[in-house]
Amino acid sequence: MAEEGLGFPKARSAFQLLPEQTFTVENCFLCGIELNKVNRTREHVFPKWLIRLAELDAQTLTLLNRTTIPYSQLTIPCCSECNGVHLSAVEIRIKQAFLSGAEAVAALDQVDLFIWLAKLHYGLQFRNLSLIADQASVGSEPILTPEILSEFRFQHFLLQAARGAAVWPPEQFPASIFIFASQIPSNPRLRFDYRDALYFPFVSVRIGGVVVLASLQDWGAMKSQNIPMFNAAAQLELHPIQYRQLHAMGVYMASLFNHVPKHVIVGDEPATVITMPFQDSAHVPLFREFEVKSYAAALADALGQQIDEIFDGVRVVDLVGRDDSPVVVPAAPDEWVTARLVSENVNKVADSAVE
Repeated sequence: MAEEGLGFPKARSAFQLLPEQTFTVENCFLCGIELNKVNRTREHVFPKWLIRLAELDAQTLTLLNRTTIPYSQLTIPCCSECNGVHLSAVEIRIKQAFLSGAEAVAALDQVDLFIWLAKLHYGLQFRNLSLIADQASVGSEPILTPEILSEFRFQHFLLQAARGAAVWPPEQFPASIFIFASQIPSNPRLRFDYRDALYFPFVSVRIGGVVVLASLQDWGAMKSQNIPMFNAAAQLELHPIQYRQLHAMGVYMASLFNHVPKHVIVGDEPATVITMPFQDSAHVPLFREFEVKSYAAALADALGQQIDEIFDGVRVVDLVGRDDSPVVVPAAPDEWVTARLVSENVNKVADSAVE
């Protein structure tokens, strides 16, 4: 059966044993089984080891409605088997790799890394679904509706790889994943940063000395591109603010992805997803044309600055550099810095341009 875009057809018969998405706390977010007193657990979206490492227990995450929630309370409903067996095994390997550095993360089984990143992204959207848009207003609508989250049902299907219920051919990896080395601030609370996109599956994270960016459903399209900024970043230990610029470039490139992948699902459990070649790829570019102004808007959002502070209408502040001239930003201080402060201390940054 052919599958187009991010979504499955609603007919249950097409997938038989594969779980439907669930949107309540009464079912496991992953396998969909009904929860009870015996099998009910909570899966932390951001794992406990990360919360301890970056001292996130007392820190909060700003939600879409601009309210905040402690990282330790970001949990989603999960059955004991998915939590304690399937996801736990992945988490152990992920933890060991991140604590060892960028080379160890790069050496991970990329399926593990994909599952972990996809769970971060999907789990956060799932948690948003249960929170009202305006906590001060009685009867407010949820931040996300089931209809919006259902747009990620194909991501939910791919997440079944965690429990061995979904597989794909080795040569058809679902994502483009990029791994970079990062500076490690002396302040533990500056050793973590997370960014994602709401309406399409892109996620990035900075943990200790590692930066990871992932376009979760482009089937390697971004990996096939020569992105000068990413080439430069590969030569650096990234400053925290440089990570923000990489995220902006990655999320903007992901938004330019110009093809709707089509898939064939074969079998039940495990179900094999086979991705069809991109149609008309010789005539339709993989990515739409890069527009500097639109990229500048993404960068301003990532940096938390006004667009006119980093874009003069032609040129964009560049804190990373290009493949043959990476920008070395001094080691991260214990306080956050702005792009303006960094650019004042890095030669030629303000005159850099993104083509």
